[in-house]
Amino acid sequence: MWNYYGNTTVGLPSKRKRKGRGKEENRKEVEEKRKRIVEIYNLYCTKLSQVQRVTDKREKAIDNFLKEFSVEQFEVICKKANNTAFLVGQNNRKWKADFDFLMRVDKATSILEDKYSQNVETETSGNIFADIGREEGVFE
Repeated sequence: MWNYYGNTTVGLPSKRKRKGRGKEENRKEVEEKRKRIVEIYNLYCTKLSQVQRVTDKREKAIDNFLKEFSVEQFEVICKKANNTAFLVGQNNRKWKADFDFLMRVDKATSILEDKYSQNVETETSGNIFADIGREEGVFE
């Protein structure tokens, strides 16, 4: 069979056959991954504030995060964050990371690369933004 552009369409699978899974099945899988991310955070990030509610904004953040990282990598990120002095409030401002901070791809990457594991308490400037920038290598 020929289509409008003169190309043959014989033997091509229909769109319905190419999708593989239904929308409902895919939606359930996405919801399960979101739920698992929150469970991992609440389980391993005991020194940080716990997630009480997953908003639409957080759902989008989780979905974007999962485009870059696996669930297993998030578990490693949470363990590192919970054991990093700067991220759990041992800094001159008593600032702590939270779920939304960990969902940021740039911050998660920095945690995986141990960029926050240095002892910044003795080298703080009194400006949390400058301290975070220094930790991320912005001012080098």
